Amino acid sequence: MAPPQGGTLFARNIALLGGWSHRTVPLILIVTPPGYGKTSLMRSGYQWHCRRGDPVAWLTLTAADNHPPTLLKALCQALGVPPCDSLEILLTERAAMIPRVVLFLDNVEELCSRNAIALLEQLLTQHPPGWSLVMAARCEPALPLARWVFDDQLQRLDSSQLLLGAAELDRLLPSSLGAAERNLWQQLRQQMEGWPLPLMYGLRALRSDQLSGVEELREQLAPLLEHYFESLLQRSCSAEERQLLTLVALLDSVSASQLDALRGRPHSGPLLESLRRRNLFLEPHEGSDGNYRLLAPLRTFLHQRFLCRHPDQAVMCYRRAMRLFRRQGCLEEVVRYALLGQEYRQAATLMAEYGHELVRRRGDHHRLLSWIDRLPTTVRQQVPQLGALFAWSLAFTNRVKESEQIVAEVASACNQPVLQSQLEAQRCVNAALADALTEAGRLSEAWLLCWSDAGAMETGTVLCVSAFALLHQGHASVALRRLDRAQQWFRQESSAYGLSWVALLRAMVQLAQDDYLNVLSDTAALLNNEGPLPADQKDTLEQVLVLRAAAQLAQSDGNAARATLSRVRPGLELHATVDVAALWYGAQVGLAMWDGADPQPIFQQGLALAARRGLQRLSWQLQVERVLRGLSQDFLTLPNRCESRLLTLRAQCARLRQPDNDQPPSLPRGSEVGRLSVLLAGALAAQCRGQSAVALSTVAQALEQVANHGGLQCLRDEASLQPLYQRLADEGNASPPVTALLAQLLDAPPHSSSGLLTVQEQRILEHLANGERNGDIAGRLHISEGTVKWHLHNMYRKLDAATRTQAVARARALRLV
Repeated sequence: MAPPQGGTLFARNIALLGGWSHRTVPLILIVTPPGYGKTSLMRSGYQWHCRRGDPVAWLTLTAADNHPPTLLKALCQALGVPPCDSLEILLTERAAMIPRVVLFLDNVEELCSRNAIALLEQLLTQHPPGWSLVMAARCEPALPLARWVFDDQLQRLDSSQLLLGAAELDRLLPSSLGAAERNLWQQLRQQMEGWPLPLMYGLRALRSDQLSGVEELREQLAPLLEHYFESLLQRSCSAEERQLLTLVALLDSVSASQLDALRGRPHSGPLLESLRRRNLFLEPHEGSDGNYRLLAPLRTFLHQRFLCRHPDQAVMCYRRAMRLFRRQGCLEEVVRYALLGQEYRQAATLMAEYGHELVRRRGDHHRLLSWIDRLPTTVRQQVPQLGALFAWSLAFTNRVKESEQIVAEVASACNQPVLQSQLEAQRCVNAALADALTEAGRLSEAWLLCWSDAGAMETGTVLCVSAFALLHQGHASVALRRLDRAQQWFRQESSAYGLSWVALLRAMVQLAQDDYLNVLSDTAALLNNEGPLPADQKDTLEQVLVLRAAAQLAQSDGNAARATLSRVRPGLELHATVDVAALWYGAQVGLAMWDGADPQPIFQQGLALAARRGLQRLSWQLQVERVLRGLSQDFLTLPNRCESRLLTLRAQCARLRQPDNDQPPSLPRGSEVGRLSVLLAGALAAQCRGQSAVALSTVAQALEQVANHGGLQCLRDEASLQPLYQRLADEGNASPPVTALLAQLLDAPPHSSSGLLTVQEQRILEHLANGERNGDIAGRLHISEGTVKWHLHNMYRKLDAATRTQAVARARALRLV
């Protein structure tokens, strides 16, 4: 007896038959819902054995085979042996005629009588050694499967192994399809949750040129699936079971007790279990306790059918579900069903109540935005607190301009002090996310003075904004103190999302301070879920990965940096903050230079992105990085030379002397600091290349910049330019303000390391000269004692010293302190 005729699942079946093809076990059982290709898979195996010349037999079971004599007769006919009166005769006398065979049994679920199942169990247990049996069923037969699996007698394939994966679908698609159409096919695969039946229909149509593309398939697929599901449910389910499946489809995920309450009758549990055992696309919902869900295509079909036929009943069902989940305290479900039940005012009030937990503590912005999109605008405007949460989520999903509009709208409609403090905090956040760091710093300082009695989340958020602004003004120590205070507020509020900001900003400060060891250790803790990073915050996780890669490159570990960046999704730089985007481009440039490739195209991409997004500070940072990379093409392989500091000179060029108190001094505006950084970078690069005229002209421009906008300490920190300052003073052609600046620069003692030591090493050297111990130095600089020891080791080598005393003596001889 041959298998039924029909199309196959192409070459995918052979890959699934690995263990079976090599006969590692004598029994194979395939258990999946309809449409997963059980019969096609067995047909492919049947044909594979025929090509090898193996003896094969096929039997498709029916309801008539529940009569044991009928089943025995069918087995003899399939095997091609004379009929017999008992299975013992078939397995002894008749088996001698066919010592080796592969027997395929399809539709095993048709056997439901006790005697027929007992006959099948005897066949599977006592079959001759040369026989292999392959079975397919929609649900597990009443056989001792666990015992056979334990004894390595049975291999079981289920629906998870027959799903159509992304790579497999891409291989099966015709080569003529373009990238856009392939992407649409992958989206369709996700919508179908990998269910092979509709995708195979589409593949056959594409291969026979019946369809021009996936869009036409979408149009034809709906009636096809509707007919398939209608016939399947009519054939396999009672009316009560169909009603139960419809309720499961309406509610997506539901438990038996909840169905009892919604239906107003008991015993939903046994019906659900019966449907699950029959494998009618019903399965336990992962991540829930006792809930069930349907396969997406069947769920969509039942949901749309019920809405079309009974729209009023659907609304009433959603409202009953809303009341049920409210009694159970499931606020997310209450909001969802309130929206579906068109109870918009109640949904808006619940969003405002629950939004603080959802958005500010957990950072689930996209869920709140999806809810608000379904609210009428007039309803949303009637709940000001929801407007504040709406502005918050818009800002953190890169929609800052829309957030500013909502803030202005809510502020004009409500004068509540608590809400006003939240809106002012939102303005601080918007300024920071829009890269207006000077404005963000001013707003955050004013907020901290005016709203000292505000909530913990608002206070912690504004402290983070303040720290972010201070970091980019060169005040790392003050920024760290602000972050410590923010951390206390977020812990008080139990906000994992807020704590993740603190952790991310702290890593950025450590990177700016050359504290690479702490960056690596802290980011490792975050990535290993030992820190406060929420598991569902992919954007934050990827920013942590970029920081870690930057630290690895700074320590000349290009291979580790490449592995770290491989975990970042493509396109992160398109929506990341300016600093993360700059670090991302810097890491890409570092890897290009590590490989000996030309980094200029990467710089051009970054500058184009900065122009497109209007990010002037990113443009300055990339220009600084590009100029400084010309100092040495091999600095990544020489991490202990002075050129290694160029990985973080973007921050060092603009860094001013750190104050001892918690109040920031007056600083030049951010764009002026960026321009001064570029000018200093150009002067350093020209000086190293021996272009003295260019270096002198560039320093003159930097002096004019400082005379107009401030930032004298930036010039003092680059003492390697001291000879150029002297030449300009000797020429006597400078303007009076520049002449006054030159006098201050030439009279002041050099503060930096003249290129020999990094800025961090210079700071440690100054504390070392005062006789301070490693622990004291670490406490003053907000770094770990291990990092201090690492910097000391580098200093000893650069100064050719073996002890602390020798290092200080050598530094004084070189006028470094």
